[in-house]
Amino acid sequence: MSRQSRNTKFVIMLACAMVPTLIGASPGLADATAHWVFDKEHTTGHVVRDTVGTAPVTVTGPLRFRSHGAVSALLVNRDENRLTATLEADAPGRPSKAITVEAWLAIDKTVEWGSVAGIVRGDKGWLLGFRQSSFSFGVSGKEAKGLTHTRARHSLVLGRWYHVAGTYDGKTIRVYVDGQLENESEAQSGEIDYPSDGELVIASFEKFFPRLWLHELRIHDRALSADELAANHSAKRGSFSPLLQTKIGPTLERLDHDTIRIAWDSTEPMQTALTFGDTLPLTRIVSTPNKETHHVVTIDDIDPQRMYYYRLRSDASATAGQSSRLYEFDSTFDYSRSTGVARFGHADAGQDRYRRHAGRVLKDSGPRQGYCLILGCGKGRLATEIARSSKHSVVCIDEDPARVAAERKELDRLGLYGVNASVHQGSLSKLPFSDYFANLIVSETLLDGDALPPSPAEVYRVLRPCGGTAILGQPKRLPEQSTALTRADLEAWFDKGKIPEHEREIVEDHDGIWAVIRRGPLPGAGDWSHQYGDAGNSSCSNDEYVKADMQVLWFGRPGPRPMVDRGTRAPAPLAVNGRLFVQGDRRLFGIDAYNGTIRWTLEIPDLRRANVPRDSSNMAATDDALYVAVRDRCWMLDPDTGQRLAAFPVPAAPDGSAYDWGYVAVNGNVLYGSAVRPGGIFIGADGEWYDKSNEESHKVVSERLFALDRKTGKRLWSYRGGGAVINATVCMGDGQVYMIESRSEGARDTRYGRLGKELATDHYLVALDAATGEKTWEMYYPFHEGRWVFYLSYANDTLVALSTSDAYHVYAFNADDGKPLWQKTYDYNRTHHGGAMQHPVIVGDTVYAEPMAFNLRTGRELAVKLPGRSGCGAMSASAGAVFFRDSYHAMWDLKSNTRTRFTGLRPGCWLGIIPAGGILLAPETSAGCFCAQPIQTSIAFVPKGATATDVNSKP
Repeated sequence: MSRQSRNTKFVIMLACAMVPTLIGASPGLADATAHWVFDKEHTTGHVVRDTVGTAPVTVTGPLRFRSHGAVSALLVNRDENRLTATLEADAPGRPSKAITVEAWLAIDKTVEWGSVAGIVRGDKGWLLGFRQSSFSFGVSGKEAKGLTHTRARHSLVLGRWYHVAGTYDGKTIRVYVDGQLENESEAQSGEIDYPSDGELVIASFEKFFPRLWLHELRIHDRALSADELAANHSAKRGSFSPLLQTKIGPTLERLDHDTIRIAWDSTEPMQTALTFGDTLPLTRIVSTPNKETHHVVTIDDIDPQRMYYYRLRSDASATAGQSSRLYEFDSTFDYSRSTGVARFGHADAGQDRYRRHAGRVLKDSGPRQGYCLILGCGKGRLATEIARSSKHSVVCIDEDPARVAAERKELDRLGLYGVNASVHQGSLSKLPFSDYFANLIVSETLLDGDALPPSPAEVYRVLRPCGGTAILGQPKRLPEQSTALTRADLEAWFDKGKIPEHEREIVEDHDGIWAVIRRGPLPGAGDWSHQYGDAGNSSCSNDEYVKADMQVLWFGRPGPRPMVDRGTRAPAPLAVNGRLFVQGDRRLFGIDAYNGTIRWTLEIPDLRRANVPRDSSNMAATDDALYVAVRDRCWMLDPDTGQRLAAFPVPAAPDGSAYDWGYVAVNGNVLYGSAVRPGGIFIGADGEWYDKSNEESHKVVSERLFALDRKTGKRLWSYRGGGAVINATVCMGDGQVYMIESRSEGARDTRYGRLGKELATDHYLVALDAATGEKTWEMYYPFHEGRWVFYLSYANDTLVALSTSDAYHVYAFNADDGKPLWQKTYDYNRTHHGGAMQHPVIVGDTVYAEPMAFNLRTGRELAVKLPGRSGCGAMSASAGAVFFRDSYHAMWDLKSNTRTRFTGLRPGCWLGIIPAGGILLAPETSAGCFCAQPIQTSIAFVPKGATATDVNSKP
């Protein structure tokens, strides 16, 4: 055998790290076969010496060391660094029969496949690292096939120092975190099956690049015992500075193109301080001297299209005190919209009249961000005042080309044209604008004495439902004068356009007379207030509009870059009362559902929920609030501004243990939640893909359910059952809370917040009174294991459970007493791309559970089946249509039994198309996909003919 074939490359790439600087002999090193400490003391040039062997590590890229308490560590910054070593095939540092790999590390950014250290190629070798957000150890044995990755059963905390170890004794793979056994597997046996070339690529493993701090790495040629690893962890854990934990936040807001605001709350009063910059390590310190619990830092010199980093600190020193993990801010994502600032004023004092009217209509029309339509240009005075006093995009239209040209010239002189305002020439009788687009409609020429707009029906057509306001009238020239318009004129104008009585008003006061239209919700339109449409998990909005022929209403931002990867299977968007809420990559968007205006964005680094088919969403919405679970609190946000109104903590556990907020639902004035063990929630990573029935299909479970007053946070009740509540099965209906509990021994004793094979036995269907939390009934039922997914839905006095193992298993129960109604078992429609993970959809008295359809109460199989489709993703429904991915956005009209595909557009890999508010909303969810759908955009569709002025006849 040649020397070249016997050599292997050992690459320790920027993935994970290890222990403190060694002074003399380090505990646990007695039989180490390779050992590296990544600090300046053990580094010469770009080489880190092996303290017990002959395999130095070569570091390519910049060397950046930083103190972490009593020790120092090397930053491995994504694809900037490579760490490699060469181990002979027969060298002691390359064990063959048994192995232990230990590391001390802190991870700032995870990836789908991350590596601490390993010798791996294809399906051979070994690899200590992490999958998605969980540590793992993978080994290939010569007496088995492939390479088995055994994962820890909880999500890691970014920025926190860990001791991670993997062992293999020839028959069992084990992974330890902080000295505790996390998981094990006997899927491999025999000596380690090394690859022939042995090249280890960690930081660029399949082009996945994490960011981490690496301190120490050890290799042993035997499997250390649990006691030995616990001792090694205990000996080092006090050397690292603890991670600065915030009470709430941080959050980052873009105030304008140059300015950001970072805010957080600390558990104790401390100095407001952070380090900030666009290069690592961070050297710029921003601080204020006073000690506070609420901290706000404003930075006003942000450059566009640049990656910034920041780290919160307990004091202004760059070396002393505690610090948070590293956070990122990409200034490319600038959704801010400033009010217009005119360079000059108008030449005469007559502008005051337009300024007063602009102030009046803005005060009376709700949020000052969206689209303002001005009918009749005049001289551009009203457009100027609205543009400079709001964040509206001002759109003017006039039939007179001379007036159009004059207003364009004036707005351009003021620096507003093409920035905050535009002017169009067109008919006022047939407006050349899309349905529902205007938040505010006014007229300048009407103020100056012209007639009312010729078509009230057109004004109504383009006015946004759920709060769109038109204010059209005339002021008095002098207090003692009358206007040219009369009440009779306005009544006749309303009648001509068939404006509904409850949406119109005539206001006559000392200032003049005004025709006011305040458009309400579309009659028969639905909401999408929870992950699966409603608190019952029906996946149906019951919207009576969205069906038949559809046309584009709007499209645009957000695009793919600020969104999470489609394989994350993140929470669904929500749409209530004309507002669309979308979760991106650790950021939240508040969007006008009818015209696509991004009203606000909030970057929340701790906002992450992945693998929702095995969990519940972290969002629920009402007409007046958005509730979002972040770590151990549920935030109540103003739906129009994103301002945090409150943050309700998980009610304290009897023993004082910490819990994260899991399930979120709202019904009436009550906020419902659940308590999940820290680390139980999947937080995902860059490029993750949850499509397997292994550790990534473990179900997130809660130990307690509770109910709070949704305005005050006062606890109303708390429920602790006899086992673990499966989050994906919690649903509500008709004053009851329903769930499935697993009461097996493994479920009762779990400390991970997730359950795997323990779900196979002891399932109980439980009903609680939603008002008191008292148990209404419970029933044992032998559900199939739910190896892939396990759901529960409520509709029309019926509970529908769905679990998948080697087939789909669908069950129906009477909701009043849990009495079984029927059960069905059938094969998957496909075995890949979510084929075994479909959530049921309940429309009226029909259950659609792909690819079958059943009568809700009897289980009778219906002749109508869902059309075949390609691609992953879950279904959603309105009262008249079902929506899904068929390569592209697709719709199946239930009445006509016809299917429509919106070619070129694709949704994500879970639930991203929602019918609500009389329209179909599909915010961008295909980020990261390499499929052949070329258009990645957020888009909304409206039924053709849905906006007829006769609103009493639904389409």
